[in-house]
Amino acid sequence: SLTRHTCKLESSVGVQVRTEAALFLSRMANKYSQELGSSTELMLTTKYRLVPTLCAMISRDQTRRTRFAAARCLRCLCQDVTRGSPAVVQADPGPSGLGAVETLVGVVLELREGVMPHPLLREGLEALKLMASSPGGVLVPQLLVAGAKEALTYVAADLKLEDPYRGTS
Repeated sequence: SLTRHTCKLESSVGVQVRTEAALFLSRMANKYSQELGSSTELMLTTKYRLVPTLCAMISRDQTRRTRFAAARCLRCLCQDVTRGSPAVVQADPGPSGLGAVETLVGVVLELREGVMPHPLLREGLEALKLMASSPGGVLVPQLLVAGAKEALTYVAADLKLEDPYRGTS
C-alpha cells in the first residue's frame, strides 16, 4: 500500500519537475555564450533526447500545464530557424513513434473535438509556422507528409475561432 502511494507520488512529482524543466528550457532557448555556444544546439544534442521527451509530454494523458510547457519549449527551440527547426523536425521519434511535426499536427487537429485550450493551439501553430519558415523551405515537404496542410486548412476554416475577435477591428 505504501509502495503504491509512493510510486504515484514519484510519478506526479516527475511530471511536475519535467513541466518546470520544459518551461525553464523554453526560457533558455536561443541564448548564446562564448564558452558553450548556442543553447539551442546544446539542448538539441541527440544524447539528451529532448524532443522525444517533449513530444511524450504533449500527449493527451498529461495535464494542460504540462502539455503547454512542452509545446512552448518546442516553439522556442524552433525560433532558431537555421539550426533549431531542422533539428526538431529531424529528431528521432519518441516511444509513441510520433516525431515533433506529427505531434504538433495532432495538437492542432484536437480542435475538431472542441476541447482545445487556445494557448496550446497557439504554441502548436507557431511552432509549425517556424518550421515552415526554415531557409529555402527545406522542411516544407516533411510538414506536408505529416499532414500539416490539412490541419492548417481546418484551423483556417473554423469560424468559431474568430468569434472572440469579431467587431474588434
